[in-house]
Amino acid sequence: MKKAFVIMPYAKSFNRLYSIIIQGALEKMGYECVRQDMTGQGGHIMTNVIRNIAEADISIVDISDQNWNVAYELGIRHTMTKNGTIIMCRKDQKENEPFDIQGVNILYYDPNWMETFSEDQIISELVKRIEVAESSSVTTSDSPVHDVYTDLPESMLQLLDAAQADRLQERLKVLQEENDQLKKRLENAGLSEDRQEQVVDIRTAIAQAIENSVYYSDGAVQKLRELQANGQKKEFADFLTDVLEKGYLDEFDCKVVYDLCRRIGIPPLTKVFLEQAAKLHPDSEELNIYLATELCASYKDREKAFIIANEMIGITKRDGQYALTKHVSTAVIKAFFDVYNKLKKFDEIIAMQDVLLHEYGKRDVQALVHRSVSAAYLKQDKLEEAERSCLTALEIAPEHSLNHYRMYQIKRAAEQLTDAYIELEQCIDCAPNDEDYYYMVAGFICDEYVARTSAEELPHVINGRLCRNYAVPFIIYALNMNPGAYSRAIDFLNRNGYNEDAKRCIHVLKERGDLFAEFSDLDFSMVAFCLENAEK
Repeated sequence: MKKAFVIMPYAKSFNRLYSIIIQGALEKMGYECVRQDMTGQGGHIMTNVIRNIAEADISIVDISDQNWNVAYELGIRHTMTKNGTIIMCRKDQKENEPFDIQGVNILYYDPNWMETFSEDQIISELVKRIEVAESSSVTTSDSPVHDVYTDLPESMLQLLDAAQADRLQERLKVLQEENDQLKKRLENAGLSEDRQEQVVDIRTAIAQAIENSVYYSDGAVQKLRELQANGQKKEFADFLTDVLEKGYLDEFDCKVVYDLCRRIGIPPLTKVFLEQAAKLHPDSEELNIYLATELCASYKDREKAFIIANEMIGITKRDGQYALTKHVSTAVIKAFFDVYNKLKKFDEIIAMQDVLLHEYGKRDVQALVHRSVSAAYLKQDKLEEAERSCLTALEIAPEHSLNHYRMYQIKRAAEQLTDAYIELEQCIDCAPNDEDYYYMVAGFICDEYVARTSAEELPHVINGRLCRNYAVPFIIYALNMNPGAYSRAIDFLNRNGYNEDAKRCIHVLKERGDLFAEFSDLDFSMVAFCLENAEK
């Protein structure tokens, strides 16, 4: 499937442009549409960005607002590829067009396209630009870099292919020299073979080397991507088996393939692959984290997960005392706690806190330890101890939403519902762009009949018939923030009996209308109250 990478500001104001205009045009032209913040790819973000920029057949770039990240990534794209780059910009910013790209054919669009109902016109124009990019000959360039250096290949990735071919030729040359030396030794020993047979052996070796090159790194990952995108599970499993037997994947490729295994949905294959990947790269923190987490899901593999978790963090126990043999990253410590929680090692988590707090002085790690110990106490229904540890985490890092979320869990378990609601508000204060917390508030209102009905009053019990007025606004706000997650919102509304609201949401999204205008009968003041606190 053809791949398009979208480069644009990740501000909320651009989400509708992406989901309606850009995705609409690209899907119409048969492209897989990729935007980095929506990929879920593991590993270093810029590594993924550069790979996506270089490998995309088409790249749509919106330079509105003169975003630094967009400009930087556009520069990479112009360097990496000769053509296939389409630049967009709002018409009201035409006079601010950067000098460096003056003369480039930019698609200018109406900033008020939703009010003027001109989305079909913009999509049509964008489709035309894509068709032009697809039909352009190799002599056509939309990159100023390639206009200056006309001898550059159409894609800089071709240099990698050339380098790989050079390495293969060099290796074959070495093999041929070794073969000639062996032949001379055989001749000297009176054991020479027919020359024609030797030539056949060399040709066979060359053919086999070329045939196996598809199982190495970029080529292997690209083939696996295509199989996963097409849902070809058996072919995916068979090819991955060949890669593990005949080829090689570097550490980054292993992380990408792990993500592909999870997406295609074959858990046993994911586990087997991670076991092999960890053997290939035993020093990789991330691969060992993935493996330990995956092994927790199988009862028979839980002991393996326990051993890996201990090796990752370097924990030992002698005469009942815990000690650390090394220092590791915060990500490893977090993964260690995740594994121990899944294995229900709650007593061990509590017993280890002193040595971890002594060895790690960073405030983030200290807060993580106290929060994890709090969770262990909570699993044991020791609410006082859980609250005490969580309070310490909050004192260290009050700006971390996870600390407030842990306190919410404790307060709800203690049936202190007013305090629990306030902690969810604090979660939104700390992470206003995390839609999960909006769903939690809405779910809490529907489950417990507790809500804040005005800024002047504390949260309190409300009549069940009023839940819609205070719960649904949080869902509408989350949906407006991320229209692509509409299935989650529709499921929540239907599950809680708000079927008409679900239908209204579907209608607005289909017609590309304004959710807030459609739901003007609801009171959004409590959502605004949470967001005002977040801004302060």
